[in-house]
Amino acid sequence: GLHPPSPKLKPWVYDLENFLAGISPSFKYKSEEFQSLVDIQEYAIDEGDTILMRYIMLLPFLESNSMSIREFFQGIGSTFQKLRPGELLEDYDGVILSTVHKAKGLEFPSVLLYSDFKYDMIAKGATSESILIDEVNILYVATTRAKERLYLTSEGSECFDKLSERAGVNISLSPIANPLENVYKTQDNLFEQWEQFQSKKDDSITSMNDIPWPPGLDGDKNSLGLDRRMEETRYRVYLRKLRLMYHPDKFLPKFGVRIVSIELKVQVKERIQKITQLCNILHQEERGWAA
Repeated sequence: GLHPPSPKLKPWVYDLENFLAGISPSFKYKSEEFQSLVDIQEYAIDEGDTILMRYIMLLPFLESNSMSIREFFQGIGSTFQKLRPGELLEDYDGVILSTVHKAKGLEFPSVLLYSDFKYDMIAKGATSESILIDEVNILYVATTRAKERLYLTSEGSECFDKLSERAGVNISLSPIANPLENVYKTQDNLFEQWEQFQSKKDDSITSMNDIPWPPGLDGDKNSLGLDRRMEETRYRVYLRKLRLMYHPDKFLPKFGVRIVSIELKVQVKERIQKITQLCNILHQEERGWAA
């Protein structure tokens, strides 16, 4: 593929690299200061910080290849080819990664806009008029590069919906079916049921059905409600939540008093152990993908 010059990395990325290399005693990020990688991972998961998580997810790969974060991105840049003398960008037969400014005046059959536009600010008009005009113009240039198909992220779609309402015009957008929609619904339902289960502190547990269990305990390909097609960050977050919810050292001490019989407690313990084993297996498999 073709690409523009490699972007400059944020200063905190180098700070993270120095911390992981043992050069710095701690890692400062936003208003937090971390002393261990585990704390950084937990923060990224709890705050839903997908940008920080993506860098953390690189670590197994970087370690196995004896590579720094900086070297990784330099390597990405070297895998792309540059235009040959006399070759036009619009004539290139392949995937082109470009900034909006570089693509100005060009057209392509299909265009995918990434989510780094200031969609929220544009939709709300939450800035000065001059800045807003500049951002709208950039977005206009980007969207009009597509001759046949324009693909937007969910943030972009929501932005266009609000703009069309404000302008009193109808912009027809067709959602792309998500093959993992049912998987995500199942996961969300499990968490909702879990919250209800935790809140009923005075309710006795009289059967296995009184406890919300993850699907796929028979070890199928979507074991525990996970699917390998899931986005990596979401996969890791979901797996981590399961390990915390059904941790053998936490579940029974917390909920055991609600279980009405010793026999039922034994059954619950066995199932929790099975979930823990599956979580450990899936965790090891997932680490293998990253490597």
